[in-house]
Amino acid sequence: MGSQGSPDDRNALRLLIAFGVIWIGLAIAPFDRAVWALEHGLTVLAVGLLALTRSRLRFSDPALALIALFLVLHAIGAHFTYARVPIGEWLTAPFPQWSRNPYDRCVHLAYGLLVTPAVIELLAERAPPRRAWRFLLPVLFVAGTAAIYEVLEALALEWVDASAGERFLATQGDHWDAQWDLALAILGSIVTVAWMRGRPFAAR
Repeated sequence: MGSQGSPDDRNALRLLIAFGVIWIGLAIAPFDRAVWALEHGLTVLAVGLLALTRSRLRFSDPALALIALFLVLHAIGAHFTYARVPIGEWLTAPFPQWSRNPYDRCVHLAYGLLVTPAVIELLAERAPPRRAWRFLLPVLFVAGTAAIYEVLEALALEWVDASAGERFLATQGDHWDAQWDLALAILGSIVTVAWMRGRPFAAR
């Protein structure tokens, strides 16, 4: 590898810089700093892991771009808090009977849609599945990580100030919020697996 780095490395660095600029912009004066901090604990962990494992686990440029897009959507939710994101309010404006801001639902769906390509590439690289498992394992991976996130959300009520934890959960009065979030992540993953037919971008 030359001193300039490979094209893949340069593209990954551009994505990281672009996301960093957007993240810093959205870190300025968030609506609720305590919720913002809670929301970004896993963001920092995810970006750090991607950077640390870059030399051993290389995702395609499209897969990395989709991860970055998901993280931007999440950063927007963290800036405004998911219950107050303006685009969610705009979506519900024509439907006054919808009192709930749907932005968090959209982001959970986006998790399945946008992260699954990287999961497919991870499995293809480390544990290539065969036959029906090519379709099933990525969905199960997404379902498992989404379920873990829901558990961590619930534990936030115990670990931090209860009022901040409640705002972080952003259930908006829906007792089935966690189940809806998990179901939408699974649905998004199923759609992506069907579209990609269980193959990584590099193999298409």
